[in-house]
Amino acid sequence: MSQAQDILNCWNIQKYKEEEFGKTKWHIRREVKYDLELAVKTALKNFTVDDIKGAIGNYATVVLGGDYFYDYDKWTIDMFLTRREKDDKNMFKWWKWLPGRFEESDYLRDNIVQQRVSQARRHEGVIDEYEAPTTFQTMPIEQAVAAYEKGSTFLKGIYAKERPEILEHVCNTNSNSAPVDKQNG
Repeated sequence: MSQAQDILNCWNIQKYKEEEFGKTKWHIRREVKYDLELAVKTALKNFTVDDIKGAIGNYATVVLGGDYFYDYDKWTIDMFLTRREKDDKNMFKWWKWLPGRFEESDYLRDNIVQQRVSQARRHEGVIDEYEAPTTFQTMPIEQAVAAYEKGSTFLKGIYAKERPEILEHVCNTNSNSAPVDKQNG
C-alpha cells in the first residue's frame, strides 16, 4: 500500500467517529489521485506518515466531537494537506493539529474545560482549596505554583493560561535552586 493510500485510509476511517459523536461533517475521498499523491509527497518532506495520521486524528476529534468549539470550514483531505496560513505562506494550516503542537484545551468549550479541570484536580488530589477557578486565579503565587507543580500536563496547560506569571516564577525558582560560584567559575 502506498503512503498516500495509508493516509487516505486514516482520513476515511474518521467517518466512523460521526456515529460516536452524532455529527455528520466528515468528507471522505474514494481514491488516491495525482493531487493527493502530490500533497502527501509534500507533507512527507517534513513529517512522517504517523505524524500526518496523528494530525488527522486530532482534527477529526475536534471537528466531530461535541466537547469542542470549531465553527470553521470542514476540510476535505486535499484541503487539509494543502491549505497555507494567511500570514505565512511557508506554513501549512494542518501543522497546528500535529501531535506535540496540538493543544486540545484551545478547542474545548468553556464548560468542558471546567469539568476536565475539576476531574483532573480530583484525580490528582488537588481539590478543595484549589477547586474554584477564581480561587486559583486569586490565590498567592506560592500556592498557585504548588498547585501547578502537582498538576498533570493537562492541568499545567490550564494553569499556565490562567496565571502566566506561574511559568516565570517556576523558571526563576528552578534557576535559583542551583547556585553558581561566580568567583571560581
